[in-house]
Amino acid sequence: MRAVRRLGLVSACVLAVLAPVAALGQDGSTGGTRVTVDGSTVTITVTIDLMYGGLGTEEVPAGAQEAADGLAAEIENYWNQGFQRNASPCLELQLDVVMSVLPNSFPPLSFVDLGDDREPAIATEPGHHVVFYAEGDAYGNVPPPETYDPYDDDGVAPPGEDYGSPFEHDLYAFWSPHLEDARDFAHEFGHLLGLGDDYDANGALSGRDGTLMADGDLVDGNLVSRLTELARGANDDVPTCETWEVTGELQTDQTLPGGDTCGQTGTAQGTIVVAGGGEISGTLDVVEHEQCSFGFDRTRDGLALALEGTASSSALTVRHTSGTTAGYFPIAFLTPAGAYDPIVLSITAPGVAKGSVTRNLPNDYTITVTLEARCVTCGDGVG
Repeated sequence: MRAVRRLGLVSACVLAVLAPVAALGQDGSTGGTRVTVDGSTVTITVTIDLMYGGLGTEEVPAGAQEAADGLAAEIENYWNQGFQRNASPCLELQLDVVMSVLPNSFPPLSFVDLGDDREPAIATEPGHHVVFYAEGDAYGNVPPPETYDPYDDDGVAPPGEDYGSPFEHDLYAFWSPHLEDARDFAHEFGHLLGLGDDYDANGALSGRDGTLMADGDLVDGNLVSRLTELARGANDDVPTCETWEVTGELQTDQTLPGGDTCGQTGTAQGTIVVAGGGEISGTLDVVEHEQCSFGFDRTRDGLALALEGTASSSALTVRHTSGTTAGYFPIAFLTPAGAYDPIVLSITAPGVAKGSVTRNLPNDYTITVTLEARCVTCGDGVG
């Protein structure tokens, strides 16, 4: 019902009605969805001309623009809250919606001649998507919301197919009272961001239950990752980065010269960021507990380790660079000579990396460290 469609029979009928009064326009090819980059902030600006009333309407009533501004703000807030939840130190998306109410007449409407005997597209001016709000016909039939992509002639776009046309061309859409609240408008607006529905032709959700482009309201890491790739396709200045959540465990065992034993367990959690060049930075917060047979027993928290390293398609390699030296956890990152000794986390599945190392040091001192990382901005259903 809310699919992105290539130009098909429904829109062809609409065009047939409008054709006698349409003027040929020019393909601006700038797109109504645009991407700008300022440091780590990537702003996606979507400009919409909302056509008021039935065909031939000459004036926009008082208050219509204020209502459209309110709707634009609701859509912005809906997506921006999701972007903020999924932001990383090297990349945050931001949505800016510009919505203008225009009379549904010629002008401002025109046709864009696509040539090659293809049906024309409906447009206003370059850089503006066009949205018609359809209340329904005389029989009370309300049309389903649809977004049309006349610049690709391969038929109806399958649900789940993201597409770059909104960044390259001015598309047009039909909205209707089927859109009842901010969530519904945010979902339909997602098609003007280039996102397809997250269900198949039979309505199956394919594991995307509860997310905005499926049956729910969550803007999750998967959607942010996909939209980031679409934005990068439109502007290659968009930073490339990944955010990984890291957890770790430490186990040490030592037999002292007099026969006493000491053991330590530790846990760690934190975040690392992989920048576009593969450089890793991040921190781990550590809690460690130590017990010795001669009665020594202590727990220490507030230990913070700074990490750096490099990433490849097969592994994340991290090492401890600085941080709290009190407690014994940091020694697990060191060789007996004191040089920094990295730990390799092999990527075992998309968005999952694991690594473990055991070191046998002098004086019967054995240390085992296990780290696991999960990418929260890599898509593939991981986020």
